[in-house]
Amino acid sequence: MIKGIWKLVLLSLLAVLMFSSCKKEEPINSPSNRLHGEWNLMQYSAGLAGLENYNKDDVTWTFNSNGTVDVVINVALNNSHMPIQSNTTDTYIMNGTKVKLASIDYDYDISFDNGKLILSNSPAVDGPSILFERD
Repeated sequence: MIKGIWKLVLLSLLAVLMFSSCKKEEPINSPSNRLHGEWNLMQYSAGLAGLENYNKDDVTWTFNSNGTVDVVINVALNNSHMPIQSNTTDTYIMNGTKVKLASIDYDYDISFDNGKLILSNSPAVDGPSILFERD
């Protein structure tokens, strides 16, 4: 009988350890999961500074699941007002529907629309807005 109780206790302990060590997965549709991957920067606007249009693969941002973003620029950025002007790896922090890049001192609102990603910061008052399309 004591042997049976020990088996039950051991099995219960193993079950508790197994379930307590499970990592909570984010839903597949969460903003951070949708953000991960390579995005082509297609348009940058900053109110009075004007509108800058780009072609696929001119500028790519790859958001990695480890909290870094790799920016690769394959064109000359003459007179550009974009916040990142050269190839770099930066860090980012997601907080709900906002993303903050370490090198930029404001939060971007993040939205997704038909395979497009829009990062914006107060566009109603001429704040910057960056439009990306999935590669």
